Amino acid sequence: MKVFLIANPAAGRSARRKVEQAGDLLAGSGWSVGLHWTAQRGDATELARQAVSERADLVVAVGGDGTLNEVAHALAGTPIPLGVIPLGTANCFALETGIPLNTRQAARALLSARPKRIHLGQANESYFLLMAGIGFDADIVYRIEQNLLSKKRLGKLAYVSQGFLHVVHYAPERLQVVLDGQEELEGYSVVVGNTRYFGGRFMITPRAGFDKAELDVCLFQGGRRADMFRYAWNILRGRHLEQPDVLYRKAKEIEVRAAGGQAHVQVDGDFWGTTPVRFRIVPDALTVLLPQQNES
Repeated sequence: MKVFLIANPAAGRSARRKVEQAGDLLAGSGWSVGLHWTAQRGDATELARQAVSERADLVVAVGGDGTLNEVAHALAGTPIPLGVIPLGTANCFALETGIPLNTRQAARALLSARPKRIHLGQANESYFLLMAGIGFDADIVYRIEQNLLSKKRLGKLAYVSQGFLHVVHYAPERLQVVLDGQEELEGYSVVVGNTRYFGGRFMITPRAGFDKAELDVCLFQGGRRADMFRYAWNILRGRHLEQPDVLYRKAKEIEVRAAGGQAHVQVDGDFWGTTPVRFRIVPDALTVLLPQQNES
């Protein structure tokens, strides 16, 4: 078994030691493991493309959800499976699939994992495994990425602190959302989910799943500061869908435009760009290795 281990050394404290331990565990089971480190954004995609060209049997992404996203871009449409060892801030994909958050346990789980073909979302030409956001959450991601040092130091707290600071100054753009070319909606923030989890253990699109034929859309129609606090409080409680100005839909294609200019967009927790953006579901696009209890 020829294995490409692609690791992000910035994904948490003591990352290098944990990655090397995981590689040793896999190698000790008879796998031929090549360890490859990323240095900057985009490296994981290039390394995964190298793995494809060298006909690797498996590519294992070690890092956060952003690293998984990069590797998935290179493996989409190929038969080479993606294995996951979570080592990031939110680790939404691991939570979604039951992959252990402990590095050694996740590596050990790969030894008995089974392949499963899953759907991906697509934002214009960019794939996503988990979700995309336009509006308030994307603005927070954008601001944090302007100060990566705070993310490294504070981890999840960086998102919480930036969120409270941002809501005071937030000037939302009114969004126009078109579902499957038919239903037209308006709001100020929208989350498009291919899976359930968002920012850790929160579920903004709780009915989504990467084995379902549509993307889930959660649209927040209020644009006042009070609305932002109300939405956040109810998301924490898992009761945001009970709010009368929160709409939940399913669609194969979603088009989002900002009425007064450009709104920020985040994909799988990383800043992606600005509107306009068109989302669609890409069926059976990627093979992933999942723990046996979650292969169905």
